[in-house]
Amino acid sequence: MENTNFNLTTPVLQNISWSGGVKTTLSLLCDKVLNYSAKVYIQKITPVQNAVKVNLRVAITVAFEGEDQVVDTYQSAAEYPVEIANEQISENSLVNLYASCSQINLVKVDENYEMSGLINLYGHFFTYEQTQGASSFDRIICKKEQVNCINFKGNVFSECDIEGDKNLTYLAGKIISHESIIKINSSTPSVGEILVEGEIISDFCIVKKDGETTREIFVLPFKYELDCQNCTTDDKVQLFSRISGAYFKVVNDENQNYSQLTATFNLNFSGILYENCNVDIVTDCFSPEYFITAEKQSLTFNTNVISNTVKQRVFGQAICELESECKLLSLLNGEICNFNYLTVDNQLQISGEIIANLHFEKQNDSAVKIAELPFSIDLPIKNKIILCSVDKHSLTARMQDNKLYLECDIIITLQTKQEEEILSCVSFLQGDKLPQDDSAVNVIFIRKGEDLWSVCKKAKVSQEQLINQNPQNVFPAEKDDYIMVYKQIN
Repeated sequence: MENTNFNLTTPVLQNISWSGGVKTTLSLLCDKVLNYSAKVYIQKITPVQNAVKVNLRVAITVAFEGEDQVVDTYQSAAEYPVEIANEQISENSLVNLYASCSQINLVKVDENYEMSGLINLYGHFFTYEQTQGASSFDRIICKKEQVNCINFKGNVFSECDIEGDKNLTYLAGKIISHESIIKINSSTPSVGEILVEGEIISDFCIVKKDGETTREIFVLPFKYELDCQNCTTDDKVQLFSRISGAYFKVVNDENQNYSQLTATFNLNFSGILYENCNVDIVTDCFSPEYFITAEKQSLTFNTNVISNTVKQRVFGQAICELESECKLLSLLNGEICNFNYLTVDNQLQISGEIIANLHFEKQNDSAVKIAELPFSIDLPIKNKIILCSVDKHSLTARMQDNKLYLECDIIITLQTKQEEEILSCVSFLQGDKLPQDDSAVNVIFIRKGEDLWSVCKKAKVSQEQLINQNPQNVFPAEKDDYIMVYKQIN
């Protein structure tokens, strides 16, 4: 006897991390460095057999004092290839990584400057497990239950550059700070691609030519067709997005007395592609000809994928080596490092550190210092985690009683899956042939409350055959009763 099987795939999440030192030489000629910062961007993630290859770009900014004590800015970038070994990763793995840099240091070596630091990569990858079961058995009467579930088809990863302009009604000097977030409004699968629509919202702090400081909000809508070979119009996709690079340029028109701000963003998209499907599960079976024993197993089915975003405010005294009577000039940048999460008793425990570079002044001298603010967040969850990512927003710093305090919004994006466990027949053992009964009709006694399936097993007939012969009966049985089952005569 043959059986018809079904196969469903489900992702299993695992953690991955890497740290390594980097060093680069800057062609910078100056006498006095005022402050400096570095930010790391992920340009490309390529899973291969037993490893993942990552292309990194480190953007460096140095503010210095040039000739005639004029303050200027030097910008440079360095690219680094990284390979993280892991025996469980393959070409089909979905890898989500987040990058940060810490322990940034700038020293003068001969005529040049040398910048060094530590790059931290942390994130997750998926292996896929198969759920197998039987949807029918040949020549055996089966009790079936239809499950609406999702089948995970694979992973999605892509990147693109988005560029836009904004005219400013004044002559701009320098961009002294910015913060950008990405918002996906829709992701629509079609044959071989996914159309992603959204917008990038940037908050700029700009110094005008006349010295006045102003704020500009720049909203850049975008559409992007993301390649996805095994995608169809009936599929669904859950995407994560992040800005992995941001570059700005200001061009002044002295005659027209206005400036044009050009912004270019490098965007990363990653996520999971899945399809909705209906699966027939055999929950019980019997044979009208043989004694059989059903082999049953508890199978877990993914019935839904849910995405939601949670914002948590983090505030506290930062760890920073401060000298007495120093003055905070500016917050240069900040990153989330050492991000990790754990689920315990329906609680999601998130931990990490906010690492900020700050510019301080004391007695007409300045220095850049690193501040650390550890944080932990507990969230109640009902379902199992597929993906979890964090991002920062509205990071601020202030001094009080010669102590440094950091405050920040932590944006937590979650993807969870709803599951249902069903006891299913996955195979059976065939025994001896049932004894022959030459009677033309069988009398089957029914107990009150007995359901249709149990009566069919007694009568060794299908549910359709029993109902056709006894249309007056209602199940579950409303009283003790009996029914007549007539055998088919060839």
